[in-house]
Amino acid sequence: MKNLFTLVLFVTLSIFSVYAKNAPSNTAAVAPVVPTIDYPWMGKAEISKLLVEAKKRETRRAVASSIGAQSLQPDFAKFIDKFLAVKSTDALDEIIVDLDKNYQQHSPDLQYVAAQLVTLRKFRGLVYRITPLAKRERITYSLLLTEVKKIAATIKVYLPEDHAEMVFRYMTEPFLVNGQVVSQFKETWDFQNYLASEVYPESLKSLKRISEIKIPEAGIIWDNRITTGSTTFLDGVERYRQITDSDRRLTMSSMHSGMASLCILVAYNLDGLTGVIKEDGRLYGVDGFLGTTVEGVTLKDKAKIVSKSHYKYLYTLRSGGEAWTRLAFKHISESVADTEIAWESLRDLPANQVAAIDPSKINPWGRNIDRSLKETKAMLEGPTEIRNVINGDVVTVNMPEFFNNPPKDLKTFYPTAYDGSSEQVKVKGVKIPNYFSGRATNWEIKSYQPYFPSLKKGSDVGNAVRTLRQSWGGDLVGIPFARFVD
Repeated sequence: MKNLFTLVLFVTLSIFSVYAKNAPSNTAAVAPVVPTIDYPWMGKAEISKLLVEAKKRETRRAVASSIGAQSLQPDFAKFIDKFLAVKSTDALDEIIVDLDKNYQQHSPDLQYVAAQLVTLRKFRGLVYRITPLAKRERITYSLLLTEVKKIAATIKVYLPEDHAEMVFRYMTEPFLVNGQVVSQFKETWDFQNYLASEVYPESLKSLKRISEIKIPEAGIIWDNRITTGSTTFLDGVERYRQITDSDRRLTMSSMHSGMASLCILVAYNLDGLTGVIKEDGRLYGVDGFLGTTVEGVTLKDKAKIVSKSHYKYLYTLRSGGEAWTRLAFKHISESVADTEIAWESLRDLPANQVAAIDPSKINPWGRNIDRSLKETKAMLEGPTEIRNVINGDVVTVNMPEFFNNPPKDLKTFYPTAYDGSSEQVKVKGVKIPNYFSGRATNWEIKSYQPYFPSLKKGSDVGNAVRTLRQSWGGDLVGIPFARFVD
């Protein structure tokens, strides 16, 4: 169920937009106002306190010797039976509404599931609602249909149960609102603004609820049939798992990370993205290249597309977008803190085969986790020197600057110069493609220096990204910038 949710959201955020225009509409250029934030953000003192508590928890955490149906809370067991028996999307909606309405009366076991499942309501009919955006170009509509059909086929093969199909239909089919079929998104900013005004507040409510759940030392019990269905795990083996506070923290960390991405998506103008996807597709032969020469696609080719005048406003910061990038930074900081607290709870614990996360599978990687967390936390504080663990090169990264004073136009990160050598070379008398032709060789230093203050010249950008990708914790910054380098 969670995988389906993530896949549909990923497809949605990554693909759809509208035709490019010569100038942005007022709506496209203006980001929605950040909603009122009611969330208990952690300060440094509280994080330190929670880390101490997590270390103490290591020494007293109980390893469940046996768990079974008798371990389930009565209201959780009742919910599972009702959820697995659902036969329609309207019935599923009623279950979700009831979970939300009576949330405070639920046991911690059911609250843990309810807090996450309730957010699904804002994604009801999402595939249907974004279809007009996808239909603007054949390639994006094809991508949408391909991905959704792939998910549908996967469900029928691996989750051939009614409840799994109902969740899929819940997110793909139209539904009625006050007797009328729900409206569809006509423009990119309609969808972006929906994420800001509806999805973000609901996700924040879910996060707050999870942050307030008090999980006992013995943990709470998860029933794998929630995902796989009523005809599975009939012998009880591997059916149940122990959920502990470390699992709760990791769930929160993952949600914070996703919400940070949502904030960035809202902050920048995506008007014209479909046109770029279409032109990119043509470079690869999608939508047809009959009659043209196949030369391979380089970063130079992609940069040439986004530099066209009718994509002038694509990837530009919307008015008010700074508030959303700063909010994204808070979510990233919380995500890292929750990960560290979870790790302290799991560190050096013995194997636990009924745990949702078996410590024995994590602890062998403790050295890597510690180093990555150390570097990531340092980057969150301000300018930090990051060292390449392979060749010893260093680069200074100012990560907060990217979010507090975000770039006005992400297109300025694209290269400014490329390898101009011949596209073909002779080897032993045979002509073959010159695979290095068209690679990026220089970047606009003024665009990068606010975030990489140690850079002296534009040609050093590639090596700076390499250093980040080959360091402990550097991928948090290195991966986003790699798209402008390789």
